[in-house]
Amino acid sequence: MGMKRIAQAMLVAATALGLGGCTVRQYMGISARTLVTAEEQARLDRALASGPALAGGCPWKQADGTQVNVVCDHLPLAHLARLAGMDHKPALLELGIRFEEGRGVAQDWDKAERAYRLAAWQNSFVAGQQVAGIGSASGNSFDPIIVPGTPGLDSAAVRLAKLRARKKGL
Repeated sequence: MGMKRIAQAMLVAATALGLGGCTVRQYMGISARTLVTAEEQARLDRALASGPALAGGCPWKQADGTQVNVVCDHLPLAHLARLAGMDHKPALLELGIRFEEGRGVAQDWDKAERAYRLAAWQNSFVAGQQVAGIGSASGNSFDPIIVPGTPGLDSAAVRLAKLRARKKGL
């Protein structure tokens, strides 16, 4: 039984670290496999040409293979959905904004609220270690350890609160 728990903990840890080997195909009803249109690429090229890469933001791989960070607002919707599906907090925030404003997607305050909540959430995951000679009759024990994940975004929490207040007012 101990090995099963270790395998489960490793799967949770790998998923939280983005090492699951799975690619996001769809997130919140958005296909993550849609190709970048010429218009989206032109917008992205203009954004990349306008200034240096950002320390924060969302990752984008250029045609030459170099990885840069851009303002999430410039990303094609499919790429944004792929990042959001991997719990990338800035991408979740931008996706929430797009759903709230109906920009590039049908306006959906429930999906916006969900995206904001996930972007604001300080997630953690359970990992563990096998400790020989402690705990069980067989001499082995599984000790769970809570590992902090990506911190939540304060700006997402603010937008979430404002959206919930707006929804209550209707």
